[in-house]
Amino acid sequence: MLAVVSRLRPALALGGVLVVLALLAGTLMFNGGTVRGAAPAPTLALEAPATARVGQPVTVQLRASGVRNLAGFQSTVAFDAAHVRLDQATITQELKGTGRDLLPLGPVLRPAAVVVGAVTCPVSACASPRYKAKNPALPGVQGRALLAELVFTPTAAGRVELRLDGVQLVDPQGTVLPVTISHAAFDVSAK
Repeated sequence: MLAVVSRLRPALALGGVLVVLALLAGTLMFNGGTVRGAAPAPTLALEAPATARVGQPVTVQLRASGVRNLAGFQSTVAFDAAHVRLDQATITQELKGTGRDLLPLGPVLRPAAVVVGAVTCPVSACASPRYKAKNPALPGVQGRALLAELVFTPTAAGRVELRLDGVQLVDPQGTVLPVTISHAAFDVSAK
């Protein structure tokens, strides 16, 4: 009996390998014949100049890249109020790029921070009486999108750091998308 079990072990091991190969073949068939890795997560980045001068306005852009079907966002941009003053925060119109209507959410000022965001609806005019849930949904934005512009005025020399927090990107169904965030910093010199 022991001799029979010893001879079966290689066959069982080979059978296990064949099962794994069969599962891999099935996976390849359902993935169009290629093994696909997970797509890289979109990035939400603050883009700022490397340097600035005290008293001179600085425009900082909040930009998404690598997005697929982006229909809304929200983020808090934190800053050092001892070194910069927020003068303006504007939600851009780029989420409307596929024909969706834009509903800005903010900006909302907080101590040493501003919250910006926007959502879109699947038609060109959300307030239209013809808007119904049955309408075919327009897709969200693909690729790159400038989501907001922030204007700061440096009030003191030194290094200014801007940080993103509470970031969410969503698709047209409201599903939260994975995202990588990129903060910004710039050096401020005296006048």
